[in-house]
Amino acid sequence: MKKQRLNFLAAVLLAGIVLAGCPTEEAYMPEITPEVIGIVITKRPDNTTYEQYGGFDTTGLVVTATFDDGSEENVTDRIEFVSAWRLDIPGDQLITVSFGSFRASYPIKVLPST
Repeated sequence: MKKQRLNFLAAVLLAGIVLAGCPTEEAYMPEITPEVIGIVITKRPDNTTYEQYGGFDTTGLVVTATFDDGSEENVTDRIEFVSAWRLDIPGDQLITVSFGSFRASYPIKVLPST
């Protein structure tokens, strides 16, 4: 009788060790990466008016991406400029930036040189 109890306890202990080493269902679930669903210019650059033939400056520009899980992230350091700015031509221009396949724009003004 003692031997049966001992065998039973050993079997229970062994089963516990085996089950404890098995990964949970969560361990088999792939990590889902949120997808970008849009971008927005959260803050325009400090300077949006330029002198003709002056230099282009994006200091202060903030671009935010929105993801399908509702999260947002500052992606300013990863954007690309789609439109070419022409600081040699006075007038209003639209500067377009992109992040992945998404685009956003902001206006600038180039003043004639004096």
